Amino acid sequence: MVLSDVLNEFDGDVIIPLSDKEIFKKIWTKPKEVFAYLEDVLHDKWTFPILMISGAFSSLENLFDKTPYHEIDIGNIFISAVIGGFFWFLWYLIYCALMAWAGRYLKGEAGMSSLRRALAYGGIPGVVGMLLAIPIWILQNPRYGYSAMGNYVSAAMGLIVIILAIWSLVLIIIGIAYVQKFSIGKAILNFIAPIFIVLVPLGLLFYLYTALS
Repeated sequence: MVLSDVLNEFDGDVIIPLSDKEIFKKIWTKPKEVFAYLEDVLHDKWTFPILMISGAFSSLENLFDKTPYHEIDIGNIFISAVIGGFFWFLWYLIYCALMAWAGRYLKGEAGMSSLRRALAYGGIPGVVGMLLAIPIWILQNPRYGYSAMGNYVSAAMGLIVIILAIWSLVLIIIGIAYVQKFSIGKAILNFIAPIFIVLVPLGLLFYLYTALS
């Protein structure tokens, strides 16, 4: 299945009821059908759990990437998953609010709840990819020993993580385009708008601080 097939697989005329199992299965290849159903019934059963799980794994991924192996233990894994995950979860909510705010200026139709669904369900492949961070960390951890096969497996899994992250981004953009009634290009603009909303004021503050100090 190519990207054009995914973008054009649903015409929006008939909304098909989906079970939870079908939602998690079809989001990978038929995202428009899933987003249409989610919007039709305002399905939020898994929105917050997915965002919380995603936040926990994002925090753990940062821990594994930035902390020396010998400093990682059960305690900081727990703290990272719970406390770090909570702040990531809050950031996701703030990001959706900023997307909703920016979307209004782009003539979008979606509210924050619709964009939360797009971010959560579209992000499912990315969450699966984050799960692979744990075995990659184990394979690269010196305390478990090195092996040529382990390095090859770790590299292959790392490539899978990248592919899943890219596919997640594609699905999120499709979700934003659907709920906002945007083109793909406009949906991408809506997705990246919060980054500029946050970075531009911070950049101005930094410039003023350096100029006045």
